[in-house]
Amino acid sequence: MGEGLREVRIIAHLKKHGDKIEQDEPLFAMETDKANVEVEATHSGVLDAWLAEEGETVAVGAPIARLTTSAASSAVTRRIPPRSRALCRELQIADELISQIPSATGTLTEDDILRYIEQKDKPAKPAPSKLALAQEYVDSELTPSQRIFITRARQDRDNGPILAVVKRTLDWGAVEKAREKARSIPGGAQVTRFQLIAFAAARAAASHPKFRSILIGSSRVRQFDHINLGFAVALRNDELTTAVVKQADTLDLPAFREATNDSMRRARHGEDQMSEPVPLLLSSMIGAGVTDAIPVLVSPAIAILFIGDTYPQNGGLMVNLVLGFDHRLINGLGAAKFLGSICDSFERDTAEIAAHGSDRA
Repeated sequence: MGEGLREVRIIAHLKKHGDKIEQDEPLFAMETDKANVEVEATHSGVLDAWLAEEGETVAVGAPIARLTTSAASSAVTRRIPPRSRALCRELQIADELISQIPSATGTLTEDDILRYIEQKDKPAKPAPSKLALAQEYVDSELTPSQRIFITRARQDRDNGPILAVVKRTLDWGAVEKAREKARSIPGGAQVTRFQLIAFAAARAAASHPKFRSILIGSSRVRQFDHINLGFAVALRNDELTTAVVKQADTLDLPAFREATNDSMRRARHGEDQMSEPVPLLLSSMIGAGVTDAIPVLVSPAIAILFIGDTYPQNGGLMVNLVLGFDHRLINGLGAAKFLGSICDSFERDTAEIAAHGSDRA
């Protein structure tokens, strides 16, 4: 239910005494400190009694209801948590196939689902190599975050994005001037250069609707009112995860800075924040010595912005902004205009970012 969660409040009983309950049918609704959640029955049976009343606060793991099961249904006790169901939907696993996924315990975990997908897509085992290994080695399992990333990327094989790229250079001096302007805003003193560029990207997405859209299959496009902005976050052992700032274009600069810091902190502590579509991703190599790259685009994102490290040119410092985008929805001119909006917000008027920073949408 979430790291550190100790108790929940029962909001509503969704069934009454004597009702016949099917496995995975919503049984009651509860409230946590983060969300309201409907909890499903772990097995089929008849509702015998409620052990916690509506409005009551109970400890996590406490019994809530008692079901009387028949001999036929008592053997079916596997629980499918909401996160596991969400992953099945994301990976397009049909409901009738979920029951076929093997589980080592009475709960179907995300790890069980990933193992099932990997085994299903596993190629034929190659013949053993006859070459002698020149050195010792150690085999180890990929971490869950790595496996989820690979599985998401694998879904793009049949109907994935058509990647195209545009690039533009940005005067780093203009970014520095905008940062100095931002220092005059209450709460803007600690904003980073990366956050300024990300803030400009969120503002640009507000006026370029395709960059706050995703493709649904091959025939529909879903355009959102606001932009969920994702940031690639490097973890230990060269792992990667994504931090997300929701409705980033509605935030002023101080609130955007706080939301960015908070989402990155939670991402580094292992929280998967991809519960909602994230049309636009950002990847930064500022300070890493890499000035150019072709970023990898993974659905449902429609674009990814790479921010390179600074390099000297004409007596000043420049930075490359490389925009990878899905050519199925966005054309080259539209991508160039979007990238131009980001750069122009710095180069046309270095005070523009700071000016937007004090106006909450």
